[in-house]
Amino acid sequence: RPDVGFHSVGQSFDRRLAPEFGAERCTSTPFTTLETYPAAMTHADIAIAPAGSSNFFRGKSDLRFLEAAALGLPVVADPAVYATVVHGVTGLHAATPDEAREAMVALVDDAVLRRELGAAARAYVERERSSTVTARAWAEALKIAA
Repeated sequence: RPDVGFHSVGQSFDRRLAPEFGAERCTSTPFTTLETYPAAMTHADIAIAPAGSSNFFRGKSDLRFLEAAALGLPVVADPAVYATVVHGVTGLHAATPDEAREAMVALVDDAVLRRELGAAARAYVERERSSTVTARAWAEALKIAA
């Protein structure tokens, strides 16, 4: 897909891809302040959230999905870490590189699917995980603990 680019946020994975796909199609935003990441994510039409079976990945939260969802981006995510992603509703699960490729190609090729998954993911975040919703849950927990 010669019209598709790759933008990495936080890591310079673009350097690994540039020799094969060209530097003009492979860019990155380096590690920086936390406030920069949402702006950097606006370079994307699709977010990817790979993982693995190491303790590093088992200790991760679903933050990458939440960040992408808040921006209305569909995500291709490993189901072991990103169980809150509902496959085919708020994103696509991919447990292997082949599954990730298939999911990314599906999203690249289908703008309607990208918009639908991104909109559903954003609605989920607004309904279930926004700061307003979680603040109410914390307030209730603190009342019970008091």
